[in-house]
Amino acid sequence: MSPIYGVTTTETLSQIPDAKPPFHSLSDWKNPMITVLPDGIHIRGVEKPVQVGQLLAALADLPRSSWPYGRVIAYSPFPGLSISGIGLEEGHRRAKEVEDILDSVSIHYVLAPSA
Repeated sequence: MSPIYGVTTTETLSQIPDAKPPFHSLSDWKNPMITVLPDGIHIRGVEKPVQVGQLLAALADLPRSSWPYGRVIAYSPFPGLSISGIGLEEGHRRAKEVEDILDSVSIHYVLAPSA
């Protein structure tokens, strides 16, 4: 359950309009950005990384103003070609898990290069 008014996380996220990202570059991206790293999922604007099971709740807790393009995020599945600390195979498994979670609530994602 999301702490917002006792509704479920899925209900909270479904209230955000469908994706309409009018952009050509990620340099001025306004919606959430997430990066999968060895210590968890980093969400721009969230102080600490979250674990995969906390992703939807963390996104649902973002203010509605964080979603001007609707249900779409910029997503960096892992930083570069290898992931120090967890290995490439584990990195791909985590990325797939994150993508499945986003797909389950119709959050679209745009692949973003890591910083």
